[in-house]
Amino acid sequence: MTDLSAWVGKSEHRTELIGAVPVRLLAATLDRDLPVPGPGTPIPPMWHWLYFLPDASRSDLGDDGHPRRGGFLPPVPLRRRMFAGGTTRFIAPITIGASVRRSARIISVEEKEGRTGPLILVEAAYEYSTEAGLAVAEEQTLVYTDAPPRQVPRPAGDPPTAPWQRSVATDPAFLFRFSALTFNSHRIHYDAPYATAVEGYPALVVHGPLVALLLLDLATSNGMERVGGFSFQARAPFYVGDRLELRGAPTPSGANLAAYTGDGLHGMSATVTG
Repeated sequence: MTDLSAWVGKSEHRTELIGAVPVRLLAATLDRDLPVPGPGTPIPPMWHWLYFLPDASRSDLGDDGHPRRGGFLPPVPLRRRMFAGGTTRFIAPITIGASVRRSARIISVEEKEGRTGPLILVEAAYEYSTEAGLAVAEEQTLVYTDAPPRQVPRPAGDPPTAPWQRSVATDPAFLFRFSALTFNSHRIHYDAPYATAVEGYPALVVHGPLVALLLLDLATSNGMERVGGFSFQARAPFYVGDRLELRGAPTPSGANLAAYTGDGLHGMSATVTG
């Protein structure tokens, strides 16, 4: 396989003003009744994903809709890319109107042999800094594979009960809005013929980051006013039409969170600390 070790340590730096419009639009997408954000208003935790969006020209997109590989992310030869999880620390608020600098760096590129063939794991670190210093530190894990989507057996049961519960329906408009807000042109989220015939999914795929945001929102809307850290791990994909059953339970240090399908398939785990 192609030697990608030269990408370890690769970095990029961007600066951006934090506007109010993305926050207002994501709140509408998630059915959140937030106050109109004005200058100095802190954005909710993890909503920094609304900024520093990919800006590749349309002519630089690959067949899958992603920017062609070989820029910041390495040119992995395996076809399918998945956002497997991440860990984030919140040091200081990012506020509307602030100028934020994002520094990104490739931590590692590792080749592994999975149950269905070779995998490549790419770890990337992102730091978001304001004039006052470091505000958010995040690490993300991407998994690349040529294997077809793993068909996870659906259990014949119900999701577990928990102190915090929410049910969220998914439909194409929901996925489209989130793709637009994050400038995510990956075709598995909006092009059903491509998702099914080319990539082998049974239907449009719900964005992993969208599920993660919904889980964190479950915690903050149940009284977790202070969020110091958040981590999540994708276990199985959700598809359009699935009803996301969100579950959460407080712990001494924060909360444990999980997302299930209506028939009990466990698709994502997450933890939040205060």
